[in-house]
Amino acid sequence: MIKSNFTLLGSRDYVHSTSIIEFIYLNRNNIIGKSNELAWLDIKFYKIITSNCLLEITTKPSDNINEDVLCEAIIRRNKSFFFVYFRSQPNNEELKKASVTYNVEEIDFFGQYSGDYMIKTDCYSSFIINIVESNKRVHLASNPNSEVKILNMFMKNVPLFFDLNSQWTKIKIQNIGFRGSINENISTLNKLNINGLKDISLGYKLIRN
Repeated sequence: MIKSNFTLLGSRDYVHSTSIIEFIYLNRNNIIGKSNELAWLDIKFYKIITSNCLLEITTKPSDNINEDVLCEAIIRRNKSFFFVYFRSQPNNEELKKASVTYNVEEIDFFGQYSGDYMIKTDCYSSFIINIVESNKRVHLASNPNSEVKILNMFMKNVPLFFDLNSQWTKIKIQNIGFRGSINENISTLNKLNINGLKDISLGYKLIRN
């Protein structure tokens, strides 16, 4: 198993979804082995993570999915699949804090969780952080008169490689569907088109305060 070394972004007291994805990216050679083949990530967030985890890595789905699995990832590389389970571990280890800067500019807002944004993409970290932040902002813009808590529930088809040459990149966010009503919690599914990467999808949940 591999032990994570998460940090807490900004003033958060939990591990942000982008920190988990970035950890996978930085440790991809240890998780799936070194290769020149491109890899893609599907990830589900089951529970809020507040401490480091142990990563169980298998080439087949685990039969031992229980309450200690906080997050589950599937990495695809060519015809190979790797299943990664972030398991909780009892510890009192305090996570370090890390500053975070968002570089997101709205171009157009189309309503109903859709819009165009410019995001900074000078490295993989900013690429992932600003993708998630832009999707959060389109959700906030779609609920201007409501106090909501926004949870990232899953992401699919996330590249575990980085070859963008531009400092800033246009991202198009298109809502595929949502469930719920104005007085209820809402679940959404958005697809992102960024520099030819057309099939990145994000599932969010909005919880009414």
